[in-house]
Amino acid sequence: MPFYFITFLFMVSLIFQGFGNDFPSSLAQAPDKAASFVIVPEKSWIRFDAKAPLHKFSGITHQVSGEMSGIPRTLQKTGKGKVVLEAVTLDTDIGARNKKMRSLLETDRYPKIQFTLDSVESIDEKEIQQGNLRLVVRGQLIVRGVTQEIRSEIHVEFKEERLHIHGNFPTKMTDFGIDPPRILGVSVQDEVSVVFDLLALPDEATRRAYAPYFPKKSTRGSGF
Repeated sequence: MPFYFITFLFMVSLIFQGFGNDFPSSLAQAPDKAASFVIVPEKSWIRFDAKAPLHKFSGITHQVSGEMSGIPRTLQKTGKGKVVLEAVTLDTDIGARNKKMRSLLETDRYPKIQFTLDSVESIDEKEIQQGNLRLVVRGQLIVRGVTQEIRSEIHVEFKEERLHIHGNFPTKMTDFGIDPPRILGVSVQDEVSVVFDLLALPDEATRRAYAPYFPKKSTRGSGF
């Protein structure tokens, strides 16, 4: 179900945990001052893809908020973050299906889905010099009052002052105590795919403090 997509949220927090001393290289000389980034809802989205025999459907939302902070040179010790989603904003393009989904998620009782970053398990250093990071992260996802540990691989791109975080992962509805719904008498598959694409920008204090250390603006389009 849609709520799983929230799992993508941790990716944002992980960006702080994963930079280390080499990515981007200019930040290795940055001051020992916490940097904070904020998700931009209108430039971000999360989608879930579900399947049933002879049928498949998706749900998407742009109503994602969150912030993360950390000292670039000591991110694995100082990095932290939290991402929150308004569950009722998930949209599958069909009103009746949205109503059923919100009932399963109990959005009246649990209006928010939240993810908190725990740790970054590994970093693929091969992509660091290209301004990219491929990370394996772990965190706590709370959906419908149920907490589950989530583990996923994510990709982070650092361009100018922007953080572009994207990836996907599988999860199961029953992990959160939700019975897969039935469509035309046939049950939807328990496992769903969660796809996310997020953009985060520095807050004003970080922009001022870190301006000399952000990569310079490219003459070519950024792509996001």
